[in-house]
Amino acid sequence: MSFPKTVFLNKLHEATVIGISGKMASGKSTVSRVFHNIGYPVFDADVCARRLQETDEIVQKKIQKSFPEVFDFKHKIDRQKLRFSVLKDKNSLMAMEGIVFPHVRKAASCFIRKHQQEKILVLDVPLLWASKIDLLCDEIIYISCSEKIRNERIAQRSIFSNSEVALIEKRQQEEERYLTKEVHFLSGEIPPKKIEKDLISFFRKQGNRT
Repeated sequence: MSFPKTVFLNKLHEATVIGISGKMASGKSTVSRVFHNIGYPVFDADVCARRLQETDEIVQKKIQKSFPEVFDFKHKIDRQKLRFSVLKDKNSLMAMEGIVFPHVRKAASCFIRKHQQEKILVLDVPLLWASKIDLLCDEIIYISCSEKIRNERIAQRSIFSNSEVALIEKRQQEEERYLTKEVHFLSGEIPPKKIEKDLISFFRKQGNRT
């Protein structure tokens, strides 16, 4: 299934880049999977960040300088130690962001260039504005979800401690100041099929505005 041909008629020769953001366990991944299943390329910033931490020599050298304790005797990053070190306080978290975000942003730019002939591209980025990846987007969809449902999801699947969750939540909450009228909202509480219908409806409206 594909979106209607009326979508973004003014961008037939270049991809429309859609940024997806939202709080922890809000449903971002579900929305990204809907896009992927429809057939549109999806860039996952979390996956990219992890790959950079584990394989990029420049990133690893910077991590080694700021967080030497997270490396094991084989000079490989211990994910558990990394989590403990980075999520112990806001300064440590932002230090890691300062190391990784520029490289994630560069990777997102490469992803856009690689798939520029596609109709729609999706960038799934939890801290869309802090990473400045919002500047690469034509449209932004913020996934909303009640605190009750998010807490239930976190309790079921999260590997993070309560204090780590609180730190992540506080950092993501800072993004809410960027939620202007230009940002589109989509519920992360509804089934994937309903999400797909809402996305199609959204794109029809966008197409009618061109």
